[in-house]
Amino acid sequence: MTEDLPKEIASFELPSTILSAERVVIAGPSDCGKTALSKILFVEANKNHGKFSLLACGKNFVGNHPVEAFREAIDEAIDEAYERRNRGRYADLNRKERVLLIDDWDEVHFNRAGRSLILQHATSHFGSVILFVDDIFLIEELSGRHEHRPLDNFQIADIKEFGFRLRGQIVRKWHSLGNTFVETEETFARNVADSTRVIDTVLGRNLLPAYPVNILTLLQTYDASAGSQNCGLGSYGQVYEALITARLANVSIKSIDIGTKITFLSRIAWFLFNASKRYISTEEWRTLVASYFEEYKIRIDGQTLLTSLMEAGILVSDALGYRFAYGYTYCYFVAKYFQENLADLDEHTGRPRLFHQLKRLSESVYKQDNASIVIFYLFLTKDRFLIQHVIANARLIFAEFHEFDFDSHLHFVNTIIKPLPPVDLPGTSLEENRLAYDKSRDDAGEQIEPVGDPLATDVIYSTSLPFATKLVIGIRYLTLMGQILRNFPGSLKADMKLDLAFESYSLGLRILTAVFNLAQEGSGEIINDISEMLRSKMAFSGNDKEIRDRAELILAELLREITYGLLKRVSHAIGLRELEATYEDVSALRDDSLPNRLIQLSIRLDHFERFPKNEIEKLANDLEKNVFTYQTLRDLVLNHLYLFPTEHSLQQWSGQLLNFKVNTSQILGSSRKMLKS
Repeated sequence: MTEDLPKEIASFELPSTILSAERVVIAGPSDCGKTALSKILFVEANKNHGKFSLLACGKNFVGNHPVEAFREAIDEAIDEAYERRNRGRYADLNRKERVLLIDDWDEVHFNRAGRSLILQHATSHFGSVILFVDDIFLIEELSGRHEHRPLDNFQIADIKEFGFRLRGQIVRKWHSLGNTFVETEETFARNVADSTRVIDTVLGRNLLPAYPVNILTLLQTYDASAGSQNCGLGSYGQVYEALITARLANVSIKSIDIGTKITFLSRIAWFLFNASKRYISTEEWRTLVASYFEEYKIRIDGQTLLTSLMEAGILVSDALGYRFAYGYTYCYFVAKYFQENLADLDEHTGRPRLFHQLKRLSESVYKQDNASIVIFYLFLTKDRFLIQHVIANARLIFAEFHEFDFDSHLHFVNTIIKPLPPVDLPGTSLEENRLAYDKSRDDAGEQIEPVGDPLATDVIYSTSLPFATKLVIGIRYLTLMGQILRNFPGSLKADMKLDLAFESYSLGLRILTAVFNLAQEGSGEIINDISEMLRSKMAFSGNDKEIRDRAELILAELLREITYGLLKRVSHAIGLRELEATYEDVSALRDDSLPNRLIQLSIRLDHFERFPKNEIEKLANDLEKNVFTYQTLRDLVLNHLYLFPTEHSLQQWSGQLLNFKVNTSQILGSSRKMLKS
């Protein structure tokens, strides 16, 4: 009996770990890469592990008897891999040398008893049997009490979504292909950063799983539309619409078929939205097909349409009925219903009622689906009235607090923080730095979007809500306003862009004030708790004063990390090179205040190519006695130098100004080695 599989298997350990097991089921949803993985293991077994593998497909196990179906499927797999004449030689191999991989095991024609019999024969003839199944099928197979339980003796391995490190590797690989001799290091780094932000934005809302095929599709979609006039430049509305259109185009003969499918899908989404459910039954499907004909006088074949939408990956079916395959398709088509029907209605035929529902959604963004529907709707319509309503709602978030000024709000922190000793900018390569940075995000469990209560529905902001709930709502509005700006940098009027950017700055700063206020009010209890943890669980040596000093420093460092994170969140939400004039207008309205200058610096470091030397120098001089904010400035600059190519002279200048040492093994900015294709 082989050892149990480890809790987690790194990609480089996957072939040896899986191929050394006797019975494994690898489960995951559609589009997660199961078929690609089965082919990789097939090649690895033969090429690098001294095995003789066969790759079969579940749908090939057909016939009247399971054993005969098994034999025929194995013969077919031998013929394909080793030619028909080698059937006898394959049968003579030692059992331990033989590996059987069956993709789409859930498509096997037989019932539980038949599947059990097939697996009995498979395990008696092959040293390793590896099955690839849909995750829903696996749940159904393992649940309940049954006489036959085919997978009882199999170990289960789930395909995990890609984290920041693996996503980053795909993005860098994507931009390296074909650009070895035509792209500068600076351009490469900026393109990688831009694509990474788009991928993070799109995947961060949990509307699409982070599997390789989806990441590559998003990159392809973003690159293909990056030059279009109405490009969202980081707007996930634009990227998702392109994904949906491409999927529908693959199963549509004429372009007008796509329009028909979109309208019908919007009616399905609206039905589910109003019924507050995710599944539609066969009978409900037929009813919607009939009502579509009554309203549009277009006759559609319901079964043919259903088959094509499932083939396109828009809908999927399981024991509960039919549902949208991904959250983004559901939210998009609800928004599409609002768009099409608000345009058709007037003041006397229901428009006010429907628009009221939409406004209500924009007030209930704690539920992530509601926020996504609003973002999609605004992408589709550029509805000025709803945008103004969103801005008005955002102004209510933490309205009881003034904007964080990075001065008077820091009195209590500056009494406990200590000047940081000099730090080092490592001499590692940008590639190594990016890998380490992405890994640290994975290790920290970083979330692009805050996680709220999944059971909550229409939570509307009020001062009486718990702080954590208000914080989630605030960040949702920050993302929402940023997405509106990204949707239409070239077509939204200047006054509206200014209002959105100004309120995004303001909301981010009010959130920061609220966090510091909470920390200050509870600082005594927080410091006591940290002290007790240091003493009892971390075996920190020292007297009571030393332990308390250490606890105070930890609290100050935590607040510095939160401050840095909020500045970055604002920058990533609304930062865009095309909005430079808007930022200048915001600065003019804010009299170039210290908070404004820090946000502007973060945006320039993240999104612009010119290194903002003058801005950094002026801030450093002004913050000489403001220890906390000076350290925040250093954090922003160090992060940029760590991840972006910068002239060696600028690195040295920054180090001298901000008290860090540059350990550069080579002058950055020289020609880089591209990733191998």
